[in-house]
Formats: sequence, C-alpha cells, structure tokens
Amino acid sequence: MELIEIERKIDDVLTALEKGREMLRTAVSDWALADVEYDKQIALTLMKMKNGMEVELGDQKITNPPASIMEKLAKGICWES
Repeated sequence: MELIEIERKIDDVLTALEKGREMLRTAVSDWALADVEYDKQIALTLMKMKNGMEVELGDQKITNPPASIMEKLAKGICWES
C-alpha cells in the first residue's frame, strides 16, 4: 500500500515538472520573440535618425543627433513606445 502511495507522489512530481518545463519553454520563446522585435525597432529608429527624420523622445523633437548618442536615443525612443 505504501509503494502505491509513493508511486502516485512520484507521478505527481513528474507531471508538475512537465508542466513547469512547458511553461518555461513558452516563456523563453515569448522572451526571444520580444527581444528580436526590440532589436528590429532599435535598428529602424537608428535608420530614421541617420536619414535625417525627426524623432521624438519625451517632449523633445530630435533631428540629426550626434552619432555618439544615437543608439542611446534609439533605445529611449523604443522604450517609450
């Protein structure tokens, strides 16, 4: 009788581990997709700035920023949107 109870507990733990693994797989996949989208938006924003398009960060309109701060500005712009 005790062996059957132990087997059930082992099965319960295995089931919980499988559910946890699936949840982790989904979370990692979602994170990876979001990371790729973020990188894409930064690249597009950098291209806009490099081509002279006016962008906005906070209440400030920015045109032709120095190259040394373009990436930081792009990250701020993407974070805001």
